[in-house]
Amino acid sequence: MATATLIRTDEELQKDVLAELKWNAQVQPNEIGVSVKDGVVTLTGWVDSYLKSWSAEEAAHKVAGVKAVANDIEVKLATERTDPDIAEAAVHALHHRDAKFCTSFRQLVETDGRKAIALPARSPNLNAYAERWVRSAKEECLSKLILFGEGSLRRTLHHYVAHYHEERNHQGRQNQLLFPRHRRRVGTEEGAIRCRERLGGLLKYYDREAASGPVGAGNQAMNS
Repeated sequence: MATATLIRTDEELQKDVLAELKWNAQVQPNEIGVSVKDGVVTLTGWVDSYLKSWSAEEAAHKVAGVKAVANDIEVKLATERTDPDIAEAAVHALHHRDAKFCTSFRQLVETDGRKAIALPARSPNLNAYAERWVRSAKEECLSKLILFGEGSLRRTLHHYVAHYHEERNHQGRQNQLLFPRHRRRVGTEEGAIRCRERLGGLLKYYDREAASGPVGAGNQAMNS
């Protein structure tokens, strides 16, 4: 039996998006303008952080019936930094392996304390790898949390980076761990299997206790 598809008007979608923004702790509803045409939501206005812009876009995507979201929100940082300010704060200078980036160039860059880092040879896909990591971090972690301030963001990313490198299986590597914390326990059948958690259970993984561990401890969830 075929089910009827609920067609929602643009006015209904606009009302629901505004309601979703109202419940979003990251943004103020009066900061964001919402218009809808043929199911496509356009967000306007200005905010003082990129996190607010991203949170508003995510909130609009959550509304059933929205076909697409155009994010035209302008970000005006509370303290605008000039290019010289950004350059002064930079710690590393990345460069590819063109011959013009010679030893004298690197020495010049490093005179004021920065470190020149050459990118790996024959690595045209660095951007693709970086973008894929950002997507993983957003989908598996950041989009499921409400963060308050830079401190909570840094703490969350610290836990996710450790989970990504040491505890998470990677399909592109035959479901192997990249840098397992306990290499001698990987692939062994000794020791009880235990579930461990990060970020209150948002990130979970399983490993084996050392063979000399207490019996029954493997069934207990442990915070990292």
